[in-house]
Amino acid sequence: MIKGIVLPNGMERVPETETDSFGRFVIEPLERGYSITIGNALRRVLLSSIGGYAFTKVKIAGVDSQFSPVNFVKENALDIILNLRNVVFTADVPDIESEIVSIDVKGGVVTAKNIECGNISVINKDSYIATAEDSVKLKISGVVEYGVGYKKADLNIANKEPGWIPMDSNFSPVRNVIFRSGKSMIKGFLDYERLEIEITTNGAVAPSDALNNALSIIKQHVDIILGEQVSEERDSLKAENDMVLKREIDELGLSVRAANCLRNAGIVTIGALVERSDSDLLAKKNFGKKSLNEIKDSLAKFDLSL
Repeated sequence: MIKGIVLPNGMERVPETETDSFGRFVIEPLERGYSITIGNALRRVLLSSIGGYAFTKVKIAGVDSQFSPVNFVKENALDIILNLRNVVFTADVPDIESEIVSIDVKGGVVTAKNIECGNISVINKDSYIATAEDSVKLKISGVVEYGVGYKKADLNIANKEPGWIPMDSNFSPVRNVIFRSGKSMIKGFLDYERLEIEITTNGAVAPSDALNNALSIIKQHVDIILGEQVSEERDSLKAENDMVLKREIDELGLSVRAANCLRNAGIVTIGALVERSDSDLLAKKNFGKKSLNEIKDSLAKFDLSL
């Protein structure tokens, strides 16, 4: 609860519009301007920071570079590479970083269903790759990796082996994000806003999962920033407390009787005083409850206690 600011009721899914690759979500009510602020932040994170799988390099039998023709195949190497970029993968088990996949087909139309995988799967099995003459064997190997965002081919060239062609890689499973700001009513007043978000993915990640991941990424950043502020405040408060504890008891403004009782007990600083308990002080000669209460009241002014 933030005083004076209306907070949203949560995030509502619009189930009648939901598919494996499309989802619409509503967040309301929001203060004026918040729908644009939150919508922009979510859109940027969704488009840039949700991870996925993509080809990073490929090897085509009999081909030395992306500009080479492929004998008895309709497409050249560059056409095949561009078609492979359209293939969508998802992991069957968690934490798969990379995997080598292959195609070994004799003649005819080659699609993504011809890709042989291990711990990952092809989502769009009908995605077209190439067409080879009936008697021709088309052999392709490829490295599929997990990543975030977009990676150019020249960054996939590390440890290049002969025959391997690096590819541009678009790892993001989020294809499009649209958000709209509208009016939201509370108690008959249209003074508030609603945020409507539409998310389109490639099917590898459900739109709701993509949105939850984006919210989690933003939350992690905010938590770290808040944690640093709390840590700084804690350090500052500790430094102030250390300075107070080093001061002499005279700064507490005690009566002569109470101050003399403490000095006679060998207690000279505030730090030494707060280490004592009620019973420790009451056990001292000529030290009574009146002096004890006076000391407690004086310490409370510094947010300290026995």
